[in-house]
Parts: sequence; C-alpha cells; structure tokens
Amino acid sequence: MIHKRIGHWHLDVTIHGVRYREALNTGDKRQAKELEKNRIAEIKQGKNASKTGREFARKPFHEAVKVYLEEREPHVSERTTQFETERLGPLEKHFGEKPLLRFKAEDVSGYQKARLDAGISGRTVNMETGVLRRMLKRAKVWNAISEDVKALPEDRGAVAKVLPPDLKRKLFETAASRPEWMVAHCAAVLAVSTTCRGVEIKNLRWQDLDLFGRIADDSPQQDRSRPSNDSAQRRRHGRAR
Repeated sequence: MIHKRIGHWHLDVTIHGVRYREALNTGDKRQAKELEKNRIAEIKQGKNASKTGREFARKPFHEAVKVYLEEREPHVSERTTQFETERLGPLEKHFGEKPLLRFKAEDVSGYQKARLDAGISGRTVNMETGVLRRMLKRAKVWNAISEDVKALPEDRGAVAKVLPPDLKRKLFETAASRPEWMVAHCAAVLAVSTTCRGVEIKNLRWQDLDLFGRIADDSPQQDRSRPSNDSAQRRRHGRAR
C-alpha cells in the first residue's frame, strides 16, 4: 500500500515476511501507484534487496561464507553443514575478498573452468556451484545471472570394475602391510564390506556401531542402518582395541 506524508507518497508493503518502507519521491498519486507496482515486482524478482540482503551482498566472500553457515546451522542437519563447509573450501580460496554483489556469470563459469582444469569432476564442481547458488540467492544476486550459468555435464557412464577375489585379497594384504596405511586400510574395508560412502565413513562414531548385531548405523537422522560382514567386523574390533 502507499500513503502520503509531508507532501510525498511512501511505500509500505510486506513481501515474503519482510516489510519494506520506502519513499517514492513523488507527490503525484498516479505516479506513486505506478512506482509501487514496479517496486513490488523488483522485490519479488530479487532485485534491490532488503537492507539485510544488501549488507550480506556487500561482504567479502570469505566473510559471507561464515554468515551463511551460521544462518544455515539451525535449519539443516550436522552432515549438511559439514557437506557445505567442505564444498565452500575451494570457493572461498578462489573468490577470497570478492563481494557477492560483484558476481557475474563469467565469475561462475570461470570458477567451473578452473576446477575442471585442476582435474575435478563435473559432479563435484556442480555440487560446489550449488552451494554458491544458494549464497547468491541469499544476496539477491542469482536472478540477475542465472540464465547465463549452466551446470556441467556429469559423466555417469563409467562402470566400476569388480576385483576378482584373489586381487581383492592381494590389495588388502598390501594395504595392511604398513602401519601408516592403517586408517586408509580400515576405511577401504568398511567401504567394501558395508557399501558406506566416504562421507558416511568419515562421520561414523563408536556409538553408531553395534558390534554384536553387526550393524553400522551410518545415518541415524534418516533411520538407516547397514549390515556388515566378517571383514568389517575384524577391522572394527581391531580399531577398538
């Protein structure tokens, strides 16, 4: 809605739970109504963000990362926070002091190219730019560049080759032959024996394991457990001693 004060019309509207009170700098009611209509459209499109959005957008990237993670923490799981923190590491290193307000589509595509040139897979880069997209949305910058930012193709055509039993045995015997390889060896045995992914193994805690029930509860938030075989049991008992 608009209202007149001291000879000029003002906007007072709430959109998505955020209240906007701004001077329209006109004394003409018809012009004020047109300005109101245009301003509401801009706000809904993410243009000319609210004060908090503008403050976030002006922050250097490394500072915006801290704010973003702090804001997200109460609303997402611990693992999501860890996942986003890991994805933001390369982004923070690449963009450093650059304010979100200054981001252009070329900055995102340049980052994608740099990561591919470094040998990083398209899937990983897409996950990283996915977190970047959420930050840019928070800064009300994403809408202005989204049409020119494309996701990278993800190569899902490669099929893993299953090792025959003799090579599998040789691989793990070699891995167990040096004490400094013990952590990697145990992680590999758990992965093969329980189908846990790397991020799930990294987050396993002793309270997640049922050594007698032969269960690895790798995702208690999602109520998901995995049975384990004799190899995994031996590795766990070995690490527990």
